[in-house]
Amino acid sequence: MRNLFSLVLALCCYAGLSQSNLSFRLIADEYTLDNEHTTVSIQVKADDTTLNLADQYYRFYYDASNMKLDDRSIETVLPTSNYYDATIIEHVDGLDASRVGELSYDRNLGFVNLYIELSDLTTGGTNITPQDEWVTVATLDFSIDNTQQPIIATWARVDRTKNYTSAYAIVAEWVNTDEVEVTTQNEYNDLYAMATAPSELEEVEISIGPNPTADYVRVRNAQGFNSDATIVLRDLNGAILQSQNVTGTTEATIELAGYTSGAYLVEVTNGANAKMHTEKIIFTRS
Repeated sequence: MRNLFSLVLALCCYAGLSQSNLSFRLIADEYTLDNEHTTVSIQVKADDTTLNLADQYYRFYYDASNMKLDDRSIETVLPTSNYYDATIIEHVDGLDASRVGELSYDRNLGFVNLYIELSDLTTGGTNITPQDEWVTVATLDFSIDNTQQPIIATWARVDRTKNYTSAYAIVAEWVNTDEVEVTTQNEYNDLYAMATAPSELEEVEISIGPNPTADYVRVRNAQGFNSDATIVLRDLNGAILQSQNVTGTTEATIELAGYTSGAYLVEVTNGANAKMHTEKIIFTRS
């Protein structure tokens, strides 16, 4: 197995910069209290033109307080005739998150370095087009120690990890025999997912709006919030920005004027016997 840093250096040395744009996202399959595991998939999307995937290197962080990864749980989803098996180069559990700038996972941070290697530079790899939408390139299986905790993962971008790393995602595009170029990245979609609640929990009809919004959102429960209902606003890293207990009313307001434009998550729990309602909201400052 090649050293992590030589992998990145090799890609940078023989690769130019392609004009093709790729988007990246992390997707979690639904998990339940019964099976206590989830599959996290790495997906890419060609934004503007057809490209031929070559070598790929990904790094992402996850909340290791309830997600545990076995190194043998990696699976390459790309055609086996074009690629060697995906390899977890490095998997760290329990890293002190105070060293990584803005990430707020306390001391429960882990990360994965994943490498997918093109097996034949003569014939190239897998063609993806904008019409293909999201294409899964690899999956990793995590066991879940506490299914009441959210699944949180985020790409290791420079602006998020600051002084810890500058490596995040390097994807090469095959051009012709023995020639590849590194594609440009256009967008990163992080992962935030909640467990599927047990079927015996009460269904509560919740509405959240306006969405998108320029000022605030109202959270409504036509039946009325009970005595231990809570509303939580999180960023996409899972950090709690606001939390309020609501009771004796059918409506509560979340003020957003002090935040930057972007996507946020609203969690509503109407007590221990009700399913949690989670919704992403888009805030654009007026």
